[in-house]
Amino acid sequence: MKDFVNSIIDKLQEVFPVNRIVVLLTPVFAALSGWAATWAAENMPGIPPLDPNWLAGIFVAGAVAAITAAYAWIDGWQGYEQAKALWHDPDGALSDPLAEVDPSEYDSEDPETGY
Repeated sequence: MKDFVNSIIDKLQEVFPVNRIVVLLTPVFAALSGWAATWAAENMPGIPPLDPNWLAGIFVAGAVAAITAAYAWIDGWQGYEQAKALWHDPDGALSDPLAEVDPSEYDSEDPETGY
């Protein structure tokens, strides 16, 4: 059963990777985060009634927090993908660029400049 579930998860990740899910659900979570922050500000005991402008600001702060978290995750995912491409290098396209440089070209000084 565990192998069956893992095979389904692997197939789903091939068709619909996690980074796409994060991008698609970010607006939903931003709205939910803003709503939760506003609800908490209205309903927490000990907080006096707030002006609607303050509530709008709290909503925006909650939404921005969710968007920032999604951005950080996507940025990390892209860094991981870039590192994975460098680690695997299946075609050898990312080999050492200095391997083809002849050091004798750069050992002599230029007579005009002395460098």
